[in-house]
Amino acid sequence: MTEILILQPTNSLMLQRAGDSDGIIPANTMNIEHMLKTNFENYPKGNGFASMLQNFLGQGIFISDGEQWKAQRKTASFEFNTKSLRNFVMDAVLFEVAERLVPLLERAAGNQKILDLQDILERFAFDNVCKLAFNEDPGCLAGDGASRSGFVHAFDDAANISAARFMYTFPILWKIKKFLNVGSERRLREPSTRAQQDDGEL
Repeated sequence: MTEILILQPTNSLMLQRAGDSDGIIPANTMNIEHMLKTNFENYPKGNGFASMLQNFLGQGIFISDGEQWKAQRKTASFEFNTKSLRNFVMDAVLFEVAERLVPLLERAAGNQKILDLQDILERFAFDNVCKLAFNEDPGCLAGDGASRSGFVHAFDDAANISAARFMYTFPILWKIKKFLNVGSERRLREPSTRAQQDDGEL
């Protein structure tokens, strides 16, 4: 996707699908600022976007629009004030760096082991975001840094299935699968098998 966006004169892509509203993937910083800051209210996410991600993200700030979004944002602003963020950084992030990330890198250096740094940093970010957003520590960098808890498997499955809804040429197909409760849509409703094996009931 990045390679395709780089080739576009505007660094943006227009998406058109049969029977669905058009979409845009912007990678131009001026366009992103225009959409997310300067004229945010002119670019609602829309019901189609919300319906595809509602099973995964609920009715939260990431998929809401208008007055509901304003109420969510006001609530979030109390949670993410400067003091609470500073405390989070001091406690959670520093723990993750000192107790997990640095020891993992030191072990790899000592053993001359090649690491996928993007994967390591994604795990680092995932641990911290989950602690803040869900009060859950998936421990992706714990131990040898290769562990994946049941929570991580369930989260990955839900994210991948939800993202795949955007790829259907005919969006009605995933809605039919959801209605009939078959295939990936059925998996999205069920607890992850791997999560159950790791953590018991999810």
